[in-house]
Amino acid sequence: MIRLIPLAITILLIILANSAYCSTVEDVIQTLSSISEPSVTNWRYIAGDVPDAKMPDFDDSNWKTGSPEFIWGEEPIAWMRTAITIPEEIAGFQVKGARIILRVAVDDDGIIFVNGKEADTFNWDNGRAVLTDNAVPGDVISVAIKGINRIGPGRLMQAWLEVEPLTDIRMRIQAYLADIETAKTLAGNNSEIIEKSIATVDLTAIQTGDRQKLIDSLSQASDILTILAPDIKNNTCHLVGHAHIDMNWLWLWPETIEVCNNTFNTMCKLMQEYPDFLYSQSQPSTYVIVEETNPDLFKSIGQRIKEGRWEVTGGTWVEGDMNMASGESIVRQILYAKQYFKEKFNVEPRICWSPDTFGHAWTIPQILAKSNIDFYYFMRAGKGEPIFWWEAPDGSRVLAFNDDNYNGDIKDSIGQEMAEMHKQYGVKDHLVVYGVGDHGGGPTRGQLRKARELQHRTLFPTVKFSTAEQFFKAILPKSDTFPVIRDELNFVFRGCYTTHSDIKKMNRTLENLLPSAEAFSAITSTLYDSIDYPIDDFKTAWQSTCFNQFHDIFDGTSIHGAYEHSYKLYEQAYDIGKSSLTSSFDTLTSKIDIRGDGVPVVVFNPLAWERTDVVEIDSPFDTEETSAVVVTDGKSTFPAQLCADKLIFTAYDMPALGYKVFWLKQDTRNEKSAVSAGNNTLENEFFRIKIDPKQGTIAEIYDKNTKQHIVPKGAQANLFQILYEESTGMSAWNLGQIMKTEDLTTPSEDSEILEAGPTRALVRSEFDFRESSFVHDVMLYAGVPRIDVKLTADWREVGKKDSGTIPMVKVAFPTTVQNPKASFEIPFGSIERPLNGDEVPAQKWIDLSGEDYGVSILNNCKYGHDVRDSTMRLSLLRASYYPDPTPDQEVHEITYSIFPHAGSWKEAATPRKAYELNNPLLGVVCSPHEGSLPTSRSFLSVEPQNIIVTALKLSEDGKDLILRFYETDGTPTMAVINTSLPVKHWSETNLIERTIGKTRPAGRKISLQVGKHEIKTIRLSLQ
Repeated sequence: MIRLIPLAITILLIILANSAYCSTVEDVIQTLSSISEPSVTNWRYIAGDVPDAKMPDFDDSNWKTGSPEFIWGEEPIAWMRTAITIPEEIAGFQVKGARIILRVAVDDDGIIFVNGKEADTFNWDNGRAVLTDNAVPGDVISVAIKGINRIGPGRLMQAWLEVEPLTDIRMRIQAYLADIETAKTLAGNNSEIIEKSIATVDLTAIQTGDRQKLIDSLSQASDILTILAPDIKNNTCHLVGHAHIDMNWLWLWPETIEVCNNTFNTMCKLMQEYPDFLYSQSQPSTYVIVEETNPDLFKSIGQRIKEGRWEVTGGTWVEGDMNMASGESIVRQILYAKQYFKEKFNVEPRICWSPDTFGHAWTIPQILAKSNIDFYYFMRAGKGEPIFWWEAPDGSRVLAFNDDNYNGDIKDSIGQEMAEMHKQYGVKDHLVVYGVGDHGGGPTRGQLRKARELQHRTLFPTVKFSTAEQFFKAILPKSDTFPVIRDELNFVFRGCYTTHSDIKKMNRTLENLLPSAEAFSAITSTLYDSIDYPIDDFKTAWQSTCFNQFHDIFDGTSIHGAYEHSYKLYEQAYDIGKSSLTSSFDTLTSKIDIRGDGVPVVVFNPLAWERTDVVEIDSPFDTEETSAVVVTDGKSTFPAQLCADKLIFTAYDMPALGYKVFWLKQDTRNEKSAVSAGNNTLENEFFRIKIDPKQGTIAEIYDKNTKQHIVPKGAQANLFQILYEESTGMSAWNLGQIMKTEDLTTPSEDSEILEAGPTRALVRSEFDFRESSFVHDVMLYAGVPRIDVKLTADWREVGKKDSGTIPMVKVAFPTTVQNPKASFEIPFGSIERPLNGDEVPAQKWIDLSGEDYGVSILNNCKYGHDVRDSTMRLSLLRASYYPDPTPDQEVHEITYSIFPHAGSWKEAATPRKAYELNNPLLGVVCSPHEGSLPTSRSFLSVEPQNIIVTALKLSEDGKDLILRFYETDGTPTMAVINTSLPVKHWSETNLIERTIGKTRPAGRKISLQVGKHEIKTIRLSLQ
């Protein structure tokens, strides 16, 4: 059914007939706007792909109705339809015989059908379809648009008409409207001149159809405004050319190489054609590609950088995720980016360029400020302020600009944008980032020609090719008046915290492994001159880790094949870390005196505080001939436990960042143990746990220390739930609406106790879901106040957009915590958030704490969480289907822990417990031998418990050691560093290892003040 919808311009003529003279400035502006771009309104639309929707006789009577701008939602496809009746005349001019063109803007792409035939395929605001070359008044033209949504909500942003007989009028009106809007804001208190200009516009010419009269009056009106030109020109639009390059998004690595070379080559050619053209480019990883594949082009880039025409904005190795990457990873992103650009081009970026990143943790400003980065450019997840100071919890600030499109264009409207910035913030400078992006491209010749046109406009702000740094420096004098945002910049694309679990586990594995390998390599190379610290290997490993933190890769929003390159980088980095750690352990064990009674095992603690935790090693005994094993550290004797070909025992009082020797002996004595199991109950000195064998859940957790029952009566903890998401567009990015939740409470068979001590008690439950299966082991250890759960999930679910719903797996932990506050780990810190059930990112831990006690959930590879009231849930797996239809079809091994505690998470040192789960003790079985090192030693420790060490490494200049730590609780603290390493002096540095404090003498103990939430980096000079 076709509806006859007359053009908005027809209504305009009626208005003009009744009001020949529009008296106010706004009335005239509105009238001219309606003539310039008559809007096409009243569209019928529906989300989803509909067969035959392009046909003129299609019945859309039950669809929704909307006018631009309207949003259809997250669906990847939507249809929009309308019917346009050709009027007799527009603005007094006959339409008969005219060419009429429809202009359309859709987020992100679209296809226009005219009378059922395809007329144009377009991107963003470039939709153009000829409705008729020979207009016949009264004719009805059917228009259908197939909207294609790729990222974020789909929108019909604009739809208007161009009538070719009115082209000269339209262009003159648009130019005048731009002039008047700019003058209204930028020319100060000149209302009389503006009113005089408006009064000069002859609207009667519209009624009479006197084209020339209208054009002449518009020219005269603009001439009146020229007196305001000096004031207007005192404002500047900084044109910053840029190409956003996604690293392996919807294409493979060879294509990324091609994109970088093609884009950079084009920019160098444009610089030859346009001598004043400047270009800005982020991400050192893109420069590395060109350096390795096109040395001549790389040399040309270096020359342009030297000339000041090519700005380096790559403050981080890639434009990585800022929620899930650890604080130490983000430091390395910056450290190696700055190091690379300094070495190759003798420049240092002062801007962190994160336009497409899917959210920004609250602690980022401190990391940037302490890395000599002053400015932050981004697009997603802002707070509605284009310009603001972003302040971290410790008080550090960076000046931020929140753009609305990092793939922008140069248009007349940038003058009006400048006017809005001036009105809102009093600044005389505006940043316009332009250029084709995502798949590279950069500025086009058309954009540069448009810039030249605007530069010659009399009544237009000064338009200049500029750099981002020039813009930020230009607005600094006004920065005292800018708003301050003291919060995280989140959330967007909440499904990406879980999608592609493989790359997320790879990332966490390296974030745990590499600092441990660096620390022990630093220790061994410090103690023994013959041992070299593999600084170049570690740099390679970290750069590979940083590359895989690129937002589309880390967030699971790339195609399946894109991860082949990431897997290779991970394996390379893992091999470096593992071999370096093994080499360090071999060196140290060879120097330790490990003579004793039994098989010696050297246990290493990679964390900088004393701890007690479990150790798992390959059993040195013939398991078929061994009935019992005891372990001693030379002072105490306690039982070990044989588990198939493994042997586990609790290593008590492990020295901080050090080692301890234990000896194992076969012994039939029954050493006392606090661990027991029976009748579906596990128990140690800390907890008693009851398992519901019929449902495979935890029915009770009793905390012996606090005398608290942690699980509400009748509730079930460690409850696996299947959430059915409504099928939606961009499924890798977005969580669909949850249509149904199904509890997995029917195990494939009753839960079974597999181990009953003396070191570990373990109960196993198994579940099937469709083609997938889950095996989870709930475990208690002697001496360890955690309840660990090891999950092995064989995930075979496939999401399909036409399936209606797609499954997601969570595990739920209801608690008895009263009036709780929810806290979540973020890079180098934590944040409180509402208990509203929203999906949010966190790293190694989340916590619910009330006045007297709380419960933390720790994990070793997960990032998505939600908390509602007193229930916490950890997101495990999803079956997203776009752009990768099978992102997680494999076997996953996931470990998480329940950590009930007295008091708040701060009193319980939850961050340290999370680090312990992620960094297990490591045991090395040896043969007895003499040595110069004692049987137990701590190389370095930092106290008190609200201090977390994240790095001990060789300095980048190869001269000293670098120690980094941060304060967790928001409490100013006197940190105490104890070390047995030969340290002679110490000084404070920033995060990129530049000294910022006095050099002080050092002994075995160093004390220094640490502010609340502060990150500290210390240089330790060796004797």
